[in-house]
Amino acid sequence: MGLSKRSFYQRMAVDTLPVRSRQLIHQVMAQMLEQSKVTERILDPDLYHVQISLLWIQLTVSPEQFGLTDNHLEAACRFVNQNMKASLGHCRNLDEIFVFLLSDAGQKAMNRLKISSYQKDLIDYFGVMITDPQEHQRRISAVRKGTGR
Repeated sequence: MGLSKRSFYQRMAVDTLPVRSRQLIHQVMAQMLEQSKVTERILDPDLYHVQISLLWIQLTVSPEQFGLTDNHLEAACRFVNQNMKASLGHCRNLDEIFVFLLSDAGQKAMNRLKISSYQKDLIDYFGVMITDPQEHQRRISAVRKGTGR
């Protein structure tokens, strides 16, 4: 049985990533998975979600560190989502991770994990940009006008 058109095009998009970049992202994600384990078989999903969100932020801010350009980011997003699913058998995608981290439960999780205020600010900034572009635009306009949030 062949691939559906959607699967074919998704696979093609991932294949546009340089091989070394795919290997590097995969290695980083494998390390994150290991670091997120509470025991051999139990994962702290909150920690994993925070780590994945920070990886995505790093990929978008400095894609060259992974041998990528801005043109690779859509394929990198698909690759990260596919890699999470392959590793866990199920998962949220990047959008869902940011929605969770912006929620009250996500905020409590980040407090429990004691992540730095800088990391929280990054997650908030990118999370709003990804999940609510209009709110992001409103915040940027307010900052430019000097009115803050």
